[in-house]
Amino acid sequence: MTTKKFKQILILSLVVLVVFYICLGIGVAKIKKHRSETQTTLPTLMTSDVQPRTTAPQEAPAVTIGGNQVTSGSQAIPQVSTTAPLVTQTPGADPAVSTPSASQPAAASVPTGKAQIVAAYVNAVNKLKATGDFTLVKTDVLNVVIDEMSPASVRSMADKMIANSKDTSPKTYHFTGGSDPASGASVNHIVAPIDRGAALSESAVTSATATPTADGGYQLHLTLGREQQTMNSNAPNYSGVMEVINTDTMGLPSNAKIDEFTVTYDDGTIDATIDSQGRITAMQHHLTATDATGSGSMMVPVTLRMHGDHTATYTITY
Repeated sequence: MTTKKFKQILILSLVVLVVFYICLGIGVAKIKKHRSETQTTLPTLMTSDVQPRTTAPQEAPAVTIGGNQVTSGSQAIPQVSTTAPLVTQTPGADPAVSTPSASQPAAASVPTGKAQIVAAYVNAVNKLKATGDFTLVKTDVLNVVIDEMSPASVRSMADKMIANSKDTSPKTYHFTGGSDPASGASVNHIVAPIDRGAALSESAVTSATATPTADGGYQLHLTLGREQQTMNSNAPNYSGVMEVINTDTMGLPSNAKIDEFTVTYDDGTIDATIDSQGRITAMQHHLTATDATGSGSMMVPVTLRMHGDHTATYTITY
């Protein structure tokens, strides 16, 4: 094999690897220059006091609320003003709920049932995206395994590139007015889902729990089911809450072409801690790609099959 042809194959292998690195939620800033960002108008927050269903669900289209979609069977979750608190509780309105003393923080209403828990998480993420001033520390941990690669001659180099390109160092952002002065990044660009408001369908969640915490808040745990993403279609729910591939931001060489890719996500999990004011103070996204295939060309064809997982951990202080 000539040196020129080997380099061409190696460059294309890098291009294909880029696809999967982005799909597992890391490396966007390393691949392209930081693009100028326009602050996206965030969707209106939604109430989380959805009553549990007592009848069998019926198929109904998702209802769009200001760009944010959360569905609960055939019942759309109602809309409230973004200036209203995430969860409202009138003291004395429920005899089963005691009014906290002045020395204790007011407890948030812990959501019950999958529909309420999903809505509470979506609301909390969008509330964070709309918050101007806070500090965020984000850590990314990526694990990628190449299962098959053609031509096989560049397999060892591709494995070495993966091993050498992992960066698990925490990144700190000090947001003021919704922007971090050091990086120029907006909250909406750093907190997943990237550059959009959160949206999640109840039907995509296989399990959901909410547990009260000692400080008057609660912890959420969500597990998502199986979805696929291709060049022409997103994984609708994973893309609404996690950091997944975006072909528009890959910054590929002009003579490189991605012909096909398919990524299968399954058993993704979200953990979030909500304080008594309905604010996220910590969250973790664990995204698992059980299978990912891709092919492309840049002078010569390259095909690739991979799997892996990505964990994004956020710590927020106000």
